[in-house]
Amino acid sequence: MIPILSWSDLSLTLNGRMLFTNFSGALNPGDKVFLSGPSGCGKSTFLKIILGLFPQYQGVVSMNGVALTAETVWDFRRKIAWLPQEVDIGGYATAGDFIHSFFLHAANRKIQVDTDVWMNTFLLPANILSKPPGTLSGGEKQRLALAAILAMKRPLLLLDEPLSALDPLSAAAVTRALSGLSDTAILAISHLPLHEGSFRKITFGETV
Repeated sequence: MIPILSWSDLSLTLNGRMLFTNFSGALNPGDKVFLSGPSGCGKSTFLKIILGLFPQYQGVVSMNGVALTAETVWDFRRKIAWLPQEVDIGGYATAGDFIHSFFLHAANRKIQVDTDVWMNTFLLPANILSKPPGTLSGGEKQRLALAAILAMKRPLLLLDEPLSALDPLSAAAVTRALSGLSDTAILAISHLPLHEGSFRKITFGETV
């Protein structure tokens, strides 16, 4: 089986400091991994490397056997859904406008927009879509953004601290939902355990 994502001998030095070196691993379709490690060790930067947002590294990143380059980066991004740790939904009149903005891009126009099921799964009321973004909590923003990216049905999810702003009940709902995505590969950063279901923990820098 060709991995949906692989990285080989990744090394990164930033501002004279070695963040990680000779980091290798791979994810097959449906694999679910969460990376654990101390703050500042390069976990979020690693996700940005996969997205093509941080090219100052040594090593090779590949998706479905194709290496990440300046020519292939947009093909990578069309297959990836990314949830940053801090979701910024400013600039929109309502939370609903933010959700719909995900599906205005050319690569997403043919996707069936169906966030209602995910919103219900994540314990979000329907009327939240009419609220101004400034009235939403950090956890509500996280769950709204996650509902949107799941509706995009990408084969690979990159999640940066998806539980960080959630209460225990919401965190459990999100973990159950992510664990149930049998055909979706997930690479998450989390200081909180994602032990439920098929997630496995890897200490950042170890071979996956």
